Amino acid sequence: MALWITSKIGEMKGKFLVQTSVGLTQAPDFVKWTTTKRISLMDNRIQKLTGSPTCPNLSTLRLDLNSDLQMISNGFFQFMPNLRVLSLSNTKIVELPSDISNLVSLQYLDLSGTEIKKLPIEMKNLVQLKTLRLCASKLYSIPRGLISSLLMLQGVGMYNCGLYDQVAEGGVESYGNESLVEELESLKYLMDLSVTIASAYVFKRFLSSRKLPSCTLGICLKMFKGSSSLNLSSLENMKHLYAFMMKDFDSLREIKFDWAEKGKETVGYSSLNPKVKCFHGLRKVAINRCQMLKNLTWLIFAPNLLYLKIGQCDEMEEVIGKGVEDGGNLNPFTKFI
Repeated sequence: MALWITSKIGEMKGKFLVQTSVGLTQAPDFVKWTTTKRISLMDNRIQKLTGSPTCPNLSTLRLDLNSDLQMISNGFFQFMPNLRVLSLSNTKIVELPSDISNLVSLQYLDLSGTEIKKLPIEMKNLVQLKTLRLCASKLYSIPRGLISSLLMLQGVGMYNCGLYDQVAEGGVESYGNESLVEELESLKYLMDLSVTIASAYVFKRFLSSRKLPSCTLGICLKMFKGSSSLNLSSLENMKHLYAFMMKDFDSLREIKFDWAEKGKETVGYSSLNPKVKCFHGLRKVAINRCQMLKNLTWLIFAPNLLYLKIGQCDEMEEVIGKGVEDGGNLNPFTKFI
């Protein structure tokens, strides 16, 4: 057994390069990358990646949490034909080099929490990509046809992404354009989706989809200009909804429901029975910069809520409105830690 273990260690020697949280300001010598299969340089202070390392065996490259990393030069990904996992999350990367098109074996790409504003059209070549994470990034523009060309996508994360009040020119706004909804619908294998939507019209189009609501785990609504009321009853059909966010609603005053048991009429909270639980899976809710919103009484229908954040809602004096009838069990926050 000891000989077997020793032989296995010998086989794996040189296959892994792990230097995490050691204060690196530049990448290790590329000579070390030649035979390496997995590299993790997480949580360092690397500022840029230049050159063209030859990495025929590299399958995983983790650069997460390099908070000073701003640039990857074109040519860096030129000789990584077998790379399957690339994570750049929580870096200050502004754009991806066009030679990302060479990563034809890539299956997992994490750009969450980055400064990237636009995705390059060259990403169309990533035909094996299964997971694309963009949550909390500055992304606001995706080339038309890019998402629908990534036929193997199973998971797409676009929760809370996009610049504040940003207008994209020429591209598809990542959170505001109906065509993106149509492209997401075309993905045959999509099972795990989180989205950001910045238009009442696009929200309605999203809810009308037969496919997307059923695989949505998180949804962020933002900047519905001029909307004084919002109907959330359709969210009841999102059986897997885990996280919900609303932000930057400048004129929203109330949230309404079309209650099925009332013949689809819009009713006030005082007419509803809080024992009826619509949002069984909802665990996280964040409400930010909704200055005119009076309360969040709809949360009586989320019995398993674990996290609630409210910020810059100037008119909100109470979370649960006073006009709600008890019905015997009015306490939506029993699961709070």
